[in-house]
Amino acid sequence: MRTGSDSEPIIQLYEKLGNDFVAELNGIFGIVLTSNDGKNIIAARDHCGIKPLYIGYGQNGELWFASELKCIVDQDCKSIEEFPAGHFWTPESGFVKYYDPQWKQPNFSPVNDAEGIKEALDEAVRAQCMSDVPFGLLLSGGLDSAVVAVLLKPIFEE
Repeated sequence: MRTGSDSEPIIQLYEKLGNDFVAELNGIFGIVLTSNDGKNIIAARDHCGIKPLYIGYGQNGELWFASELKCIVDQDCKSIEEFPAGHFWTPESGFVKYYDPQWKQPNFSPVNDAEGIKEALDEAVRAQCMSDVPFGLLLSGGLDSAVVAVLLKPIFEE
């Protein structure tokens, strides 16, 4: 079934890669996937924790996931936690950290030349321009939004 939603490929990616699909996502998300019978479940949160996601543990082993805390505070929870950023969760593995950025690796060497920095910024801006809905840029008047605007101009002209 095709929906036209930008989240539709998530299920196909999960079917292809299993739990490793989460490391392939580039964006902000809080997701929970479950099989129709409820036996298979995976929950995940984006690498920076921009999208909210909470997990509630019930008195009798029940689990609740919600993007808003108010959705699970009225449940019979013995505890509620903020889902950790950059992690996925399954009943078998518990929380697993999937986000391991290059800059935390011991052999990482940062880009030090102006052209390399421009290429890295351009690549980052282009990667965030994929959308199934129109988008825009809000300018704060600072250097960072001005740089993003300059990098967006040729993308919009393509």
